[in-house]
Amino acid sequence: MKLRRFRDWNMSLKIMTIPILTIICVFLVVLFYFLPLVEKKLMREKKVATKHLVEVAFTLISDYHSRVGSGEFGEEEARKRAMMRIRAIRYKENDYFWINDLHTVMIMHPVKPELEGKNLSNLEDAEGNYPFREFVKVSKEKYGGFVDYFWSRPDSDEPVRKVSYVKLFGPWEWVVGSGIYIDDVDAEIRKMRFQIILGAAILSVIVLILTYFIAHLINRPLFEAVNLFNRIAGGNLTVTVNSGHRQDEIGILMDAFRNMVEKLRSQTRQITEGASTIASSISQISTTATQLAYNASETSSSVSEITTTVEEVRQTVYVSHEKAEHVAKSAEQSAWSSETGRKSSEDAVSGMNRIKEEMEYVAESIVTLSEQTQNIGDIISVVNDLADQSHLLSVNASIEAAKSGEHGKGFAVVAQEVKSLAEQSKSATKQIKVILNEIQRATRAAVKAAERGNKAVEAGVYLSRQSGDSIDMLSQSVTESAQASIQIAASNQEQLAGMDQLVLAMENIKEASRQNADGAKHLETESKNLDNLGRNLRELASMFKV
Repeated sequence: MKLRRFRDWNMSLKIMTIPILTIICVFLVVLFYFLPLVEKKLMREKKVATKHLVEVAFTLISDYHSRVGSGEFGEEEARKRAMMRIRAIRYKENDYFWINDLHTVMIMHPVKPELEGKNLSNLEDAEGNYPFREFVKVSKEKYGGFVDYFWSRPDSDEPVRKVSYVKLFGPWEWVVGSGIYIDDVDAEIRKMRFQIILGAAILSVIVLILTYFIAHLINRPLFEAVNLFNRIAGGNLTVTVNSGHRQDEIGILMDAFRNMVEKLRSQTRQITEGASTIASSISQISTTATQLAYNASETSSSVSEITTTVEEVRQTVYVSHEKAEHVAKSAEQSAWSSETGRKSSEDAVSGMNRIKEEMEYVAESIVTLSEQTQNIGDIISVVNDLADQSHLLSVNASIEAAKSGEHGKGFAVVAQEVKSLAEQSKSATKQIKVILNEIQRATRAAVKAAERGNKAVEAGVYLSRQSGDSIDMLSQSVTESAQASIQIAASNQEQLAGMDQLVLAMENIKEASRQNADGAKHLETESKNLDNLGRNLRELASMFKV
């Protein structure tokens, strides 16, 4: 059989446990503390009583000894009288006194007179002790004391444990002693133990009987309360709880139970009414949750389509952004090229202007050269005239030298040299004139070419200026186009960022819509569960009779 735990015991058994444990504790204390204490005390009292008895005998011997001193008796007579008196003394039926001397010789023994006059120093007890040696030793050392040994009873030869008190009477060297048998003390202790145990047992039985009736008085209202609890557990709240005007804990419990039943009645009525209200509300909530779940599903589908469209627009914007960046880069390259062309055109116009200026300077130089050649021609004409005149003069000089004869030969030579020089000069002037004519013809051709080059340079300057203006206009257009392309690219970038944010927002909206749909479905499920709970609540409330 399985032993139940203490908390599973019934109340009567728990109440009975208290006195049983108390009785067990009392018995343990009595057996293992009180009785050993009483035994020790009883043994101590017995030993003290024996000591007093020996001292009485000692006083008797002292009295006879003092009477010897007064001359009433002789010492031998006094000893005999004292031994006779002590031999005749009995207490507790068979207890007696004996006398031996310091040489372990028995002087007087009323129970075993055959020991009188014998030396008992070698008398050994059952455990190998020599009691008379111990008597003499204790008497000499302490003038008195207790000795444990084994000795037979007067009516038996079987040795038993005995405790004797011995005391030395010095003047006569007598050792007076008497003792008690331990088994007698044990018999008294057993008798006392039996009486104590019997009294404790009777008291325990009385306590247990009283405890049983008290437990019955406590359990009866508890059983009534359990019966009421079971009726309430069966759904009957119409029970009547009566505390019987008790003022103890049971009465307090029944009052609290009565208050609980009244509150349960009220709460059950409220639960019934609330369950009906909840059922109605849950029906409406369930309908709304179903519609909400349908709408959330439709919204989620629409958001998915919008998200797809936004993603397509985002891809289109991304492609447009790439094209705009490419156009912006091309526009920037064109702007740079047009700016380079504009600068080159300006440099060409500037170079043509410088060429024009140089052509004008060349034309002026050619004109000046033409004028100088004309002057040279005039000078050559003069030189030619001078040559002609020199030739004429040389001819005249030759004529005059001829006329002079010998005196004129030297002059004729000179005239001949002058004539030769004049002819050479005339020949040179002819050559120079031919060269000058060629130079003049070339100069006139250079002037005409310079005029034509000047006109061509003016036409080139005009065309370069027109080209520069066209390039300026093209540069401005390209610059504006580049700026517009950059703005378009920036706008596309912002639009692309906005589309990314829009896509992210649509994803969030899509996720929120999905969560709303899930929440709506969960709400629909929970509404159905709550509806079932409301029905169960109504069924539970209907189980109680109020």
